[in-house]
Amino acid sequence: MGCGGSKSHKKEKLNMDMEKTGVNDIDNIFDTASAPLATLAEVNNLLKKAENKIRRRTHAYLVTGCTIEDSITALLYGLSATTDGDYDKIELVVVTESPYLKVSKHKCDEEVHDAIDAWNYLVEKILEAATKMVELPGQIATLIQEAPGFSDRASEALKSSELNAFEAAKAGKAIASNVATISKANAVLAETTKLLTELTKAVQGLNRKLDHEGRQKIHAVGKEAHKNKVKNMRDIVVNYWPEKVKVDVKLERPRKSKPGAQPKTAH
Repeated sequence: MGCGGSKSHKKEKLNMDMEKTGVNDIDNIFDTASAPLATLAEVNNLLKKAENKIRRRTHAYLVTGCTIEDSITALLYGLSATTDGDYDKIELVVVTESPYLKVSKHKCDEEVHDAIDAWNYLVEKILEAATKMVELPGQIATLIQEAPGFSDRASEALKSSELNAFEAAKAGKAIASNVATISKANAVLAETTKLLTELTKAVQGLNRKLDHEGRQKIHAVGKEAHKNKVKNMRDIVVNYWPEKVKVDVKLERPRKSKPGAQPKTAH
């Protein structure tokens, strides 16, 4: 998934919780949907958070339309710059299981520590998501199959309730909201499955990126940055990204102020 070059504020987490009406006969109808929908939202959110973290820590978000591949490339540029194009110095090895990229972090410049942590977090969340997704498609399929009857059953239960007009209207909105949330489940599942597939393919595809030719291209950037004593991840992306036309510093995101910090005033 790409960033799309957006400068908008951080998106809210996906919420697929079922709203409560306070009427047991209604709430019980939607309770069966709660668990799979909550899991689906959890997986979607954790994958997006992991992708966003490595994008931010490597500063790949400064690349217009950045992808997970760009984030990984930026990480490799950073590791190359800190070793002057010699990964043996940090004992970097591509392996076939988690974390797929082994590196002696203590031998790396501190400038890339956060990016390494973001890589490990990404892999951890991919594995966590893969486990949660095993049974989820079947659960969502069952839910979608049963869903058409939810609205009618809930409406009948609402008519039989002892709610006053205001409470009934509020409950009716909750029912409509729950039905709408369930109707989105297939689309969210498809999006989440696609994201998981793309992220998994990217982290498992390091061998392609680090074959002889790929490694030479990475080290060409790393050595140039090292020669100029540039180790900061942001500066590597801004100054040494091969396709410079794609780098846009206007995508820079302001740092969050520390609690209690006083805003700077112009002199």
